[in-house]
Amino acid sequence: MRLNKKKVHTVRLQNLSYGHKQSGTLKVAIELGLFTKVSHGASGISEIAREVGLSQPNAEKACSSLYGPAAPRKTGRQLPKRS
Repeated sequence: MRLNKKKVHTVRLQNLSYGHKQSGTLKVAIELGLFTKVSHGASGISEIAREVGLSQPNAEKACSSLYGPAAPRKTGRQLPKRS
């Protein structure tokens, strides 16, 4: 009898965990009205934080998770204004 010696990995569990985190972030953003505030013109971290009632570090984490590389940063990067 031959034993199956496949390498055990946790990719599936990691993907499940990441999906749970992302859905929680999305739910909170919707509940706080983050997307509405951004669509009405809030574009920098400090402005977004003030509008939705988050601390700047938490607003930056939320935006980073939701917007990826296009997310505004403390350094002044802003979301594009809607025309």
